Amino acid sequence: MNKILAVEDDVTQRYVLKIVLESFAFDFTIVACAEEALRDLFEREINYVLVLMDIRLPIMNGFECTQEIRRREQKSGSHRIPIIAVTAYASAEDRQLCLDAGMDDYISKPYTLEALKALIDKYLAPARLHNDPSQNEAIQPEEQAHP
Repeated sequence: MNKILAVEDDVTQRYVLKIVLESFAFDFTIVACAEEALRDLFEREINYVLVLMDIRLPIMNGFECTQEIRRREQKSGSHRIPIIAVTAYASAEDRQLCLDAGMDDYISKPYTLEALKALIDKYLAPARLHNDPSQNEAIQPEEQAHP
């Protein structure tokens, strides 16, 4: 199963995100701070395939958390997990700051459900193909040529 980690400190936004992700039938965990996110990603044996990252977080903000994730991935040689900024910061400069911090994409609040779903699907599609052998490019038995 493809599991999403969402990092959001605001109680109301966590509730909204929970409702939204449940409506999409995604498997997910929501944490309230960067420290919890780092613990889930690197200390627990949870296989996340995507991170939704708020920017304004207590103690360590989303930029710093993303940079730490990238540093730890590089140090351990682990795969690069896609990180999408989900933030109220909406300018082109804010988007560039997210990308410069190591995030892969960006969506500003308020977002439409369709836009969020499309963005998540964009990053989950490769994980789905990787996890579902029937979706790979190998020739399936019924597709083989008959002599």
